[in-house]
Amino acid sequence: MKSKESILPLISHLASIIIVVFLISIVAINRDNQLFGISLEEDTSQNSESITYTNDYIIVNTTNIVNGIKGYAGETPLEIYINQDGYIAEVKPLKNAESPRFFKSLEKKGLYSQWIGLTPQDAIEKKVDAISGATISSNAVIKTFNSAMQYTIDNRVVKSENIKEYFSLKNIIALLVILIAAIVPIYLKNRIYRYIQLITNIIVLGIWCSTFLSLSMIVNFVSNGFNGIAILIPLLLIIIAFIYPLFGKKQHYCTWVCPFGASQELIHSISPFKVNISQKANEILKTLQKVLWTIIMIILCMGIYFEIMDYEALSIFLFNQADIPVLIISFAFLFASLFVKRPYCKYVCPTGYLVKFSERDNYKQKG
Repeated sequence: MKSKESILPLISHLASIIIVVFLISIVAINRDNQLFGISLEEDTSQNSESITYTNDYIIVNTTNIVNGIKGYAGETPLEIYINQDGYIAEVKPLKNAESPRFFKSLEKKGLYSQWIGLTPQDAIEKKVDAISGATISSNAVIKTFNSAMQYTIDNRVVKSENIKEYFSLKNIIALLVILIAAIVPIYLKNRIYRYIQLITNIIVLGIWCSTFLSLSMIVNFVSNGFNGIAILIPLLLIIIAFIYPLFGKKQHYCTWVCPFGASQELIHSISPFKVNISQKANEILKTLQKVLWTIIMIILCMGIYFEIMDYEALSIFLFNQADIPVLIISFAFLFASLFVKRPYCKYVCPTGYLVKFSERDNYKQKG
């Protein structure tokens, strides 16, 4: 009887993880029409004329890959050259019905050059703004380019993965910091070590590497699956966040790894303005977090507004991508940390609540 009672909470916990995977899978399918790297589109066959291999380049012609994305006067096909190391070498516009005067301004103002030297994945993740004066045309080009690069990733078009680039000094140090945060706190309970770890998380994982768990990253992981060695860091973060709790290490990611959580805690630790939140206020704020999280998940599962994932405060570490509203939200919560310990983590963070939800044990022992 005792063994039965000990295993039921574990089964309940696993059920919560399954629910989380199910929810994120719905979002991934709605956004990308694929799941764990498997396309769910009716026609996934690769057109041989769309991908051409030469001695120097893989040439991607978007004409037959991307459909339905239109500029002012029609579709804006591209020819994208990817070198043998997996980096974009050139982006050329193909014949289209757009106004020549407006369309030429895209090249003059450097739209295509912004992707040069990036891998397909990095190019998709880079925030490229539309060109003023040719907004409709440039938006169509950006969407066409991103769709084509997603196609190359999904269909393993770029066959040679740059392992040397992945194991750069930055990535190696990020991996070491994550592994230390995952293992050392289990055995070492020391206040000085904790502060060292928090500072390291902020500097390395946050400021230098922009490496952290977010709704967007989790959806990308579920959508693309185990897509090569580049998945190593996201996989490690997901293991710490969702698998560790199965072994009694709840909230380990949020407590020991998250760089934005570390920033809030450090600010609060040196602040002389600490404020105690009453139990009633605490319960109200936590209820509001549940309501906010529920609304966000409904929006994402309905496929209404995926951009909402980009407004998490921890996106402050994506310096080249964070919008002004994100920066305002982030600094507001860092300021609030002077008074309350980890206010964003406790009362807002949708990613943190997703982790908490996956840890739920709905089984209640009797007696």
